[in-house]
Amino acid sequence: MRVAAIQSDLEWEDHETNRRRLADRMWAAAAAGAHLVVLPEMFPTGFSMNAEEIAEDHDGESVQWLVDQASTHGLHVCGSISMRSPGYDKPTNTLVVAGPDGELGRYAKIHPFSFAGETDHYSPGTQRLTLPIPTGGGEVVRTTFFVCYDLRFADDFWETAADTDLYVVVANWPRARRRHWTTPGCPRWVRPLRRAPPPSATTASRHPRCLLRGRLQPRGDRRQRRRVLGRLDDHRSARLRAGHRRHDRHDGPGRRRPCVGRRRAHALPVHG
Repeated sequence: MRVAAIQSDLEWEDHETNRRRLADRMWAAAAAGAHLVVLPEMFPTGFSMNAEEIAEDHDGESVQWLVDQASTHGLHVCGSISMRSPGYDKPTNTLVVAGPDGELGRYAKIHPFSFAGETDHYSPGTQRLTLPIPTGGGEVVRTTFFVCYDLRFADDFWETAADTDLYVVVANWPRARRRHWTTPGCPRWVRPLRRAPPPSATTASRHPRCLLRGRLQPRGDRRQRRRVLGRLDDHRSARLRAGHRRHDRHDGPGRRRPCVGRRRAHALPVHG
């Protein structure tokens, strides 16, 4: 499976401009053979708390744009949108996955970032999302999707590990905490993931447990407008999963699981 992660210099709350810029770069990702294209969190607007003003309808313009892009390029594409979702009293930060045949999957962010006031403006979701993403070779990769701050909640990753081949975490990471994303040794960031399986494809991840590891920085400035491509290594995934099961069998009552994620991830081709 080949994944393209696209990072863009987002124009604040400007839906049309952001969709136009990303559409141009979708052609490059498709030409590089991507099966899945990953866009940032809240890609039409930036990470805005002006939810009532920017939120789109459940099947609004950005959702239709994702459907059109997936159909045009014959691939799957995902990214999150501020959205008015049925059954919620406030808008949700919803990741939408669109497929080439018009299929749609939705995941409302379960853990809004309370420290930035996201909980005051967005309702939390309740359901996880795992979808089968086909590759060019006829195989299917079971892909589980999360959004940004979800990354700190290891249990969500651990509980979905048995049915997941690939994790996708889209993010709009703040500049003030960029070292939490780029520095694997930062204790405040790594500790919650100690027991989690490797989050594998993010918009800007360099975590040592990632199977797909990019070189993008989370600043979102013009110097970083490029894409990262990587291939999912099925054999590597199987070995890591077997390692988790092996440690689980030997864990006695009250013993902490060892961190199997210290193994280094394989190198990736980076284009851009």
